[in-house]
Order: sequence, then structure tokens, then C-alpha cells
Amino acid sequence: TPTGVGCIERSGQHLTLLDLVRLVIRRWKPLVVVSCAAMLLMAVIMMFTPNSYISTASLLPSGKTDNMSAQKEAAGISSAGTVDENSSVLYPIVLKSRTIADSVLGRQYQIDHEGKQLTIVPTAYFETTNPDELRQALADVTSVLIEKKTGDIHLEVESKYPRLSQALAQAYLDELEDFNINRRKSMAK
Repeated sequence: TPTGVGCIERSGQHLTLLDLVRLVIRRWKPLVVVSCAAMLLMAVIMMFTPNSYISTASLLPSGKTDNMSAQKEAAGISSAGTVDENSSVLYPIVLKSRTIADSVLGRQYQIDHEGKQLTIVPTAYFETTNPDELRQALADVTSVLIEKKTGDIHLEVESKYPRLSQALAQAYLDELEDFNINRRKSMAK
């Protein structure tokens, strides 16, 4: 029968809770050392990870909602031709559009951070002046999701300043409202 460090006899015996407790008591030093090392590593990682803030906006569907959309999609039936003209189905596409991104990026944001007034320009924040790289950087910190069952649209914007996240999300909503009031109606003429 093998004996020694690390050997547990398994010839038909099952480990009991008492056996595990004895094992932990005998080997407490390596467990404590590994646990402390893991905690220390996590503390160092947390110290060097910058804070990140996410602002979220939820848009409720307007117009008629199709309660059978998930079933129609599963069956391969498209309801694209039956979109109500007042529907919010196109909002995710509009929010991800180049036009909206350019408008959001064209603004200056006045925010209060730790008692100081900051003026943040997207070109400085994203550290690029290339329009394509700016749009991609904005897309990387923005997510637009739609819940298929309810039609709810969720917009999330992440940044290293809480007020900037809020200001960017509000800029998206302002641009969506402008699109609905001015541009959408002018396209219908």
C-alpha cells in the first residue's frame, strides 16, 4: 500500500467530511499561503485597473408591438413589411448609425468631476483625430441591445468619468429625438 505525502488510500473507501477536515488541518500552511497570494494579486490588479462607469438608458417600444415576433423569427417568417410607421423597431439601427455617431462625437461635454469643471472633447478623450477611429472608439464604449420579447431597447455607454457616460448617453437620446422629429419626417415627404 502506498504511503507518504499526498497519498490517500482509495481502495474502496470514500473520503468523509472528517477526513477532509483532518487533511485541511494537516496542510493549513500551503492553503493559507496560496489564499494570501491570490488576495494580494487581486489587490494589485484592482489598484492598477482604472475605474469604469456605465450609464444606461432604456427605451420602451412605441407603436404596435408584435407579440409573435420570436415565433415568426423561429419559423423563418419575416415581418419587415409590416412595420408601423410610428414603431421604434429602427431605433437600434439609428443609434448605431454613422450620422448619430458623428453628431455625438461633434459635441463638447461640460462635466463636473471631483468638484472641477472639465470640458471633454471626444478627439482628446479617445486620443485620435481620425474620423473612422473615433467612430470605432465610440462604438467600443457603446452598446445598443434590443429585447426580442418585449421590444425594449437598452443603450449603455461606458467611460472613465461617471458624468461623461451620462452625457454621452444623453447625447445619443437627444440625437435620436432630433432624428425622429426632424429627419424622419423629412425623409417621409
